[in-house]
Amino acid sequence: MRYNIYSLLKCQLLYCAFSSWNLVLGQIRYSIPEELQLGAFVGNIAEDLGLDVKQLSTRSFRLVSGPRKQYVEINLDTGILFVKDKIDREEICGRSLSCVLSLGGLLENPLKLYKVTVEILDVNDNDPTFPKRQFHLQISERSKAGMRFPLESAHDLDIGNNSVQKYELLPNDYFVLDVRTGEGKMPVLVLKSSLDRETESSHSLTLIAKDGGIPVRSGTVEIIIIVKDTNDNAPVFFQKDYRVSLLETAPTGTQVIILNATDSDDGLNGEIRYSLSSHTSATAREKFGVDAKTGKIHVKGRLDYEESNTFELIIQAIDGGSDPMSGHCVVSVNIIDVNDNPPDVTLTSLSRTISEAAPVGSVVALFSAADKDSGRNGLVQCQISNKLPFRLDSSLENFYGILVHQALDRENVSSYDITITCTDAGNPFLTSEKTVRVDVSDINDNAPRFTQSLYTAHVKENNVIGASIFSITAFDPDIGLNAQLTYSILETQVMNSSVSTYFSVNSETGVIFAQRSFDYEKSKNFRIQAQVMDRGTPPLASNVSVNIIVLDENDNIPVIVQPLAQFGSAAVETISRFAEPGYLVAKVSATDADAGQNARVSYAIFQATLHNLFTISPDTGEIWTIRRITNNDASEQRLLFYCVFSSRNLVFGQIRYSIPEGLQLGAFVGNIAEDLGLDIKQLSARNFRILPGPRKQYVDIGMDTGILFVKEKIDREEICGPGLSCVLSMSGLLQNPLKLYPIEVEILDVNDNTPSFPKRQFHLEISELSSTGTRFPLESAHDADVGTNSVQSYDLLSNNHFVLDVQLRDEVEKLPVLVLQSSLDREKESTHSLILIAKDGGVPVRSGTVQVIIIVKDANDNVPACSQSVYRVSILENTTTGTQVIALNATDPDDGHNGEITYSISSRSTFGARDLFSVDSKTGEIRVKGKLDYEENKAFGINVQVTDGASDAMSGHCEVLVNILDVNDNPPDMTLTSLSGAISEDAPVGTVVALFSAADKDSGRNGQVQCHVSNKLPFRIDSSLKNYYGLLVQHPLDRENCSNYDVTITCTDAGHPPLTSRKIIRVEISDINDNPPRFSQHLYTANVKENNAIGASIFSITAFDPDVGLNTQLKYSILETRVLNASVATYISINSETGVIYAQRSFDYEKLKNFQVQAQVMDSGTPPLASNVSVNIIILDQNDNAPVIVQPLAEFGSAAVETISRFAEPGYLVAKVSATDADASQNARLSYTIFQATQHGLFTISPDTGEIWTIRPIVNKDASKQRLVIVVKDNGIPSLSATVTINLSVIGGDTDTFSSVSGSPEVPSFHQDLSLSLVIALAVISIIFLAILIILAVKVHKSRNALVEVVVLLVHVLKTRRENTPTLHHNPSYRSTPKPLKLCKVRVAILDVNDNAPSFEEKEFRLEMSERSRLETRFIFESAHDSEVGTNSVQTSRLHPTDYFILDVQMRSGKGKLPVFGVAEFLG
Repeated sequence: MRYNIYSLLKCQLLYCAFSSWNLVLGQIRYSIPEELQLGAFVGNIAEDLGLDVKQLSTRSFRLVSGPRKQYVEINLDTGILFVKDKIDREEICGRSLSCVLSLGGLLENPLKLYKVTVEILDVNDNDPTFPKRQFHLQISERSKAGMRFPLESAHDLDIGNNSVQKYELLPNDYFVLDVRTGEGKMPVLVLKSSLDRETESSHSLTLIAKDGGIPVRSGTVEIIIIVKDTNDNAPVFFQKDYRVSLLETAPTGTQVIILNATDSDDGLNGEIRYSLSSHTSATAREKFGVDAKTGKIHVKGRLDYEESNTFELIIQAIDGGSDPMSGHCVVSVNIIDVNDNPPDVTLTSLSRTISEAAPVGSVVALFSAADKDSGRNGLVQCQISNKLPFRLDSSLENFYGILVHQALDRENVSSYDITITCTDAGNPFLTSEKTVRVDVSDINDNAPRFTQSLYTAHVKENNVIGASIFSITAFDPDIGLNAQLTYSILETQVMNSSVSTYFSVNSETGVIFAQRSFDYEKSKNFRIQAQVMDRGTPPLASNVSVNIIVLDENDNIPVIVQPLAQFGSAAVETISRFAEPGYLVAKVSATDADAGQNARVSYAIFQATLHNLFTISPDTGEIWTIRRITNNDASEQRLLFYCVFSSRNLVFGQIRYSIPEGLQLGAFVGNIAEDLGLDIKQLSARNFRILPGPRKQYVDIGMDTGILFVKEKIDREEICGPGLSCVLSMSGLLQNPLKLYPIEVEILDVNDNTPSFPKRQFHLEISELSSTGTRFPLESAHDADVGTNSVQSYDLLSNNHFVLDVQLRDEVEKLPVLVLQSSLDREKESTHSLILIAKDGGVPVRSGTVQVIIIVKDANDNVPACSQSVYRVSILENTTTGTQVIALNATDPDDGHNGEITYSISSRSTFGARDLFSVDSKTGEIRVKGKLDYEENKAFGINVQVTDGASDAMSGHCEVLVNILDVNDNPPDMTLTSLSGAISEDAPVGTVVALFSAADKDSGRNGQVQCHVSNKLPFRIDSSLKNYYGLLVQHPLDRENCSNYDVTITCTDAGHPPLTSRKIIRVEISDINDNPPRFSQHLYTANVKENNAIGASIFSITAFDPDVGLNTQLKYSILETRVLNASVATYISINSETGVIYAQRSFDYEKLKNFQVQAQVMDSGTPPLASNVSVNIIILDQNDNAPVIVQPLAEFGSAAVETISRFAEPGYLVAKVSATDADASQNARLSYTIFQATQHGLFTISPDTGEIWTIRPIVNKDASKQRLVIVVKDNGIPSLSATVTINLSVIGGDTDTFSSVSGSPEVPSFHQDLSLSLVIALAVISIIFLAILIILAVKVHKSRNALVEVVVLLVHVLKTRRENTPTLHHNPSYRSTPKPLKLCKVRVAILDVNDNAPSFEEKEFRLEMSERSRLETRFIFESAHDSEVGTNSVQTSRLHPTDYFILDVQMRSGKGKLPVFGVAEFLG
């Protein structure tokens, strides 16, 4: 939290009011709010402790924070405790109500520890947060209002009033919020109004959690409510009635129709299964089957038109809900009759479409024609019409091909129906025809046309809504999509309403359906516009007018307008007792709203007190007296007339009478003579008689009176059954001349039957979750009477849950429907008994009853509940896994699966509870699952969820509070509060080495701790404050005797049995510079070969210092002295860190053989200490000087001349070769050999003295001039040499007998070989090695003698390589000599040429080094290898520049130069 200056002052003033300290046994306590700025004032520790500020520094006062970060610090100059680091109470103490920083204030000299506690007060700096961004709840749409759904609480790191204080739910239509209080506030969602998944499948709510701080902070979460579907919608078919036609030869499996029912529910509730209802006849169930999944009706058995030509299939669609609902439809299947034994024509192949450009002879189809019969009955002949452009071709018995016979033209004929007629030879013969349609490729060039230019449709009024009233037909000569037609009705207004509210048309068939029931009295005709359109591209259309004429039905009862009824339904008239016959008593007048014949009203007396007293005019309704009124006649006469029903119509010689059923025998029907206008006498004269037709003769005529009367008992229900119209059709026959009069006697219904139900009891199963208003159709009552005498009304005896509604079916039949008025509850009342009464409309009213038994089906409408909302239990923390904690008991009043309860631990439980406890899903037993620890958590809140087993499961919750009891299972916990990284070895006794705290997580005696250390150590434990300990120096320390101590601190609690903890503290003793460095030797001797490389390592001296750190960091140096009048620094140098001595010049043994220097080593301590040592450096001689010939001296160029007498004896001293060598010892020992001679067997040379003697006498054949090449070699490695040529002149004797020096030798073959070798050697040297010779000569010596030596040696090398041996041992032999043979050893040295490159053993070296490696730390590498020697071998090493390393080269005795890496910069 950031404050400006003003707010900081305000904050200080604010918390000054409650900042306080208490000194209780050395304890100080402060209280500050969190989030203070760095440097903010906490308290004055010096003042509070009563200390002088100066003591804080002198006694080294410091704060010890323990394991936590140090959030406060003290200013030693002022004694003020101030904020050092950002203080976040939630980060430090979490959810703990109390947040205290426990510090130790340490004063030394003497040691005193003060316990300082800083209480951190909470500031509202955290927003409430929910564990998730979204909560997802699944709630059944059947859930009742008031149901509760607990939600996960919000979490606020703040405490007290700054934590979550309230919840708010943004307004919505379905839910409200309740907050349950207890150990915390838990938001609970409460359902306010019912859900409907089909209307809205999900809801999004926003829940806000607010704290009580100032200002108020809040957090939000989105609650996604997913409405779970319940089975509250029944399946619905697209149509109620389907009509299909099917040939009787349809094979088993043939598809009849595919039904489609829909259910707006989801999941299993919306999965529909089809079946044949039990109301379907057994025969139909044998013949047809329905696929349960697809609704496809197929032929199941063999059809036979002669057995049954129609079937009515009642299809039931049932959904997959747990309480399934069903819908029904009726499929009427009409079987089409075919001949049973026709020849069988089988189409093998057919080209349905053929191009009109197909050539003559193209095959259109192949078919076979066969008859299952045998003999002549099986012989078949086939033909097609010769008017078609096709012909039949038969090349194989019973197989035919249809071929193109003439050119085709689709514009004239777009398709051909080729009728193949096959006739067998039976008697009578049977014929089969098969029509093959061949379409010619088409384009959409013809508009569809209606079959009529104007259609007129007649429809009776009071029609059924949705009934088919007419059909229009159009055709299109095109084919395919071009001929696929769509019918529609063009929009227009009919009586100010859209035409679509009156009519609709099937877009595919053109069938027009009525969308309402018409009333002739309101509308007598309509005109609409219909359109047909094909599906070609572009589409073409045609229109047609359709006149719809409404036909009148006799649907209006005559209304009596006179006389008016005064008392109930009776009118009162008076008549004088003295009235004469023919007296007009009254006139009955009635009107009828119908038209035409339906409006003609006739009058008749149905009942009378005295039948022979009054008569009524059938046309006018006038009532007259027939006779006088006598005293015996009653004073009140009751006349009942039925002008409503009785009528007489004479249409074109037809006579129609209407009489009620049940008339007595002989009752008057009508006067047939009068009605036909015949004289009564003609009836007998012309032999008039009644022809009754197929029925019994119920009436007859009195020939004397011409009256038609009842002859047999007339029961309308027996004669006509349930038909609304019951007419006895007969004829009246007159002869002479013959004349036939149609006579109809309409039998009017009389209420003589009581309504009855098909069963005594109806059983209905209704889900208790059925919503009010749900309707349940019942089976209708049956009344044999018709019209108003049939069932007219239903009554339901009063009850608490249901009312009755009556629904009209087909505008005639009344269907009782039970309507749920109030919700059912199976748990309160599982069954209901209702009484349904059916009443007719007759006089008097008749009725029938049935008992309706309602069985309430259980629905999952009850939430499981535990016997208690909160359980409390205590267990030991060492309770073993599997121990039972408690057994819960939850109940659910629902039945079956809805009442089966499953237990589980919900996510709303205390963190970690689900890992430590488990619940048996069936029994509700909670058991220990993991290891309990009192110190980690002293209590757990286990939120147990109990869920029922319904598909739309409901859940309840209860809380189990588990209290953990402590046992001594924790050893003391030691925390190192402060540790001196290193303590000086001169630290005084009593110095504090370390501070630590020892505490035990256990409680009571289990948490009391005692600590100690071994008394063999120079340390002791001191405790001046509870649980705080100091480790102090008890005896003087000496780092050189013991540089560190591993102090084992042992702490034991007071539990039983006691537990012990040990902590090892390593105390490092820091060094003081009390030891000077010492060399490993008192005197060093270094041997250095002369001609060394400048800068090469020649020796190494080593010193050590028992101190550590800077005190043991040594620096080497050479003390200044003079060597041969020059500074010693010009001769040698030393690496100040490693002690490696390097040569600063190349030494020459011949000039300087040894010298002595003084080396010094000094440490880096304070003050520094040093030591000196003498180093003798001895120069070792190297063979670096070639021998020098001093005798004989060369006179002519490079050759010396000597003379010898021809008469010299063997052993004659011819000459002496003398040479010197500047080297010493073995390198100066010289040997002499003859390298070349004119005659090898004549002279020899002493290898030690260089004296040349003759071996034999000189003969005449010997040349007078002898040439000797003498080689002088030293004994060094490698050997160096010098040569001298001596030309000898032989004097004395006959010189003509001697050859010249260049003449042939004594042994011709030997000299010939030697000359050839010399020629080859010289040629090779001059051509191939000239450049190499010059380079080597310059590098070795610039003197002429060295060049001669190299030439001679190379000649030897050439010869050596030819003979494949590095050393030539030539044993010269002499053919004749006066002295014994002497063997001379010749050694040839091979000089190195730089023909090999240095190489390392590996291509890559890998080193792992710590990033803590100090500067100048050295890392030795393997040397490079070079097979060369001397200066041609490895001389220098170089490292490519890097940021971190440099290269040093160290001389390794006998192994050459060793590369060493040094760290130049700290690694990071």
